[in-house]
Amino acid sequence: MMKIYKIAQHGDMFCTGYCPEFAIALHRLTGLPIYVFNEIEIDEDEIDDEYGIDENYILVHVAVKLTDGRFVDARGIRSEEEIASNLMASDTTPLTGYKLIPYTENELFDEQSIENEAISLADDFIKNNTKLFGGII
Repeated sequence: MMKIYKIAQHGDMFCTGYCPEFAIALHRLTGLPIYVFNEIEIDEDEIDDEYGIDENYILVHVAVKLTDGRFVDARGIRSEEEIASNLMASDTTPLTGYKLIPYTENELFDEQSIENEAISLADDFIKNNTKLFGGII
């Protein structure tokens, strides 16, 4: 059975749309690299004989990666499989086809609508919930 993670009051917001801001805050505090979980959307109508099936990527989650290969998001330290199996706040929508891509903070700012206030809230949440993050802070 999937382990359910308790989320503190402000932690909920980082599981439902503000995960880029959370990852940026955690990256700034730790220097850990940012990774994006991109859902692979395949348009089978756009099959090209030379290049194959046209794949589009849709950002569905952002986390930072620990040196041991696990990831950290607002739910704490989790494996790639745990994140992919319960990305949505409801824990009922597994991500079956995805591509994990390293990103920089600047790339997130260029491609997403990043809220500086949410980064500040994430910073506070991280600092107030250090036990959730296994001592990496």
